[in-house]
Amino acid sequence: MRTQIEKIAEIASMPSHFSDLPNFSFTTLQRFLIDIGFKFIRRKRNSLLLDRDDIIAWRHRYLRAIKKHRESNRNIVFTDETWCNSGHTTSKSWMDTTIASSSQARREGLTTGNKLPSGKGGRVILVHAGAELIFHGKKDDDYHDEMDGKMYEKYFREKLLPNIPSNSVIVLDNASIHSTIKESIPTKSSTKIIIQSWLTSK
Repeated sequence: MRTQIEKIAEIASMPSHFSDLPNFSFTTLQRFLIDIGFKFIRRKRNSLLLDRDDIIAWRHRYLRAIKKHRESNRNIVFTDETWCNSGHTTSKSWMDTTIASSSQARREGLTTGNKLPSGKGGRVILVHAGAELIFHGKKDDDYHDEMDGKMYEKYFREKLLPNIPSNSVIVLDNASIHSTIKESIPTKSSTKIIIQSWLTSK
């Protein structure tokens, strides 16, 4: 690993040593480095990019499992969710600028185009599942609220499972709504009454 500190002036002078490199100025090189994502910032003692051990282990388990399922010709379904606002539209559109007045528009049956929504509008949750053989669109009854574990389980049981082949492999990410706790237990911030109630129920 090189520990030499490269200076722009030294890099800019390199074309003079190599005939196949084009000539460029100090300013051009500086502008180019900024364009491709470089920044002139304070150096750090540790410049290594390391993955967490648990993430590496999860990745290895996933790759081995997905390889095994593909070799067994299992149907693999990938599912995920996202959201958008009902007022999320493009800010530009083709407008007829020849209309001079509202009376002209009424008389000629014309319009000046769609109005821009006044706000973001309500949130719409979209859930999709895709595989090589199927691609089901969003569910019939979109949720106009935050997606939580109960809503996702309802979608999973009522929309996803009935529409995929039996013995399919379903791939989920590690979102919290995909791994909700069946029974919540008291935490250190729980009140005495909650803890007593939980212990009594056991």
